Amino acid sequence: IEVTTLNETLRDHQDRIKDLGGTFDVDQKKIRIESLAQLLSDPNVWDDPKKAQELNKERVGIEKSLTIFDDLSLSIQDTSELIEIAVEEQDNDSLEEISIDVANNENALHQLEFRRMFSN
Repeated sequence: IEVTTLNETLRDHQDRIKDLGGTFDVDQKKIRIESLAQLLSDPNVWDDPKKAQELNKERVGIEKSLTIFDDLSLSIQDTSELIEIAVEEQDNDSLEEISIDVANNENALHQLEFRRMFSN
């Protein structure tokens, strides 16, 4: 396994996930989730079940989107750290597993980038 290629791919993944974070406006989505949680904690909101359901649906959708983004971001970070350890220990078996993780992260990035293209 070519370590240089894995490192280059990981750097590319880090750049792309950072770009996606801005595109998906992660910070604003987190703020919106807090706002929705406050709205949904108000007992009066349940006087209008349709409105409460809409707010809850929005909250669940945003949470799902953020979970996908956060999980991928963490996976990229973990993979980057694992490759350093595997190289230091000259652990080719781990490098094989890491290359699989890199490929999985690449697929997940493509999916998010595809979603971004059609979300505008």
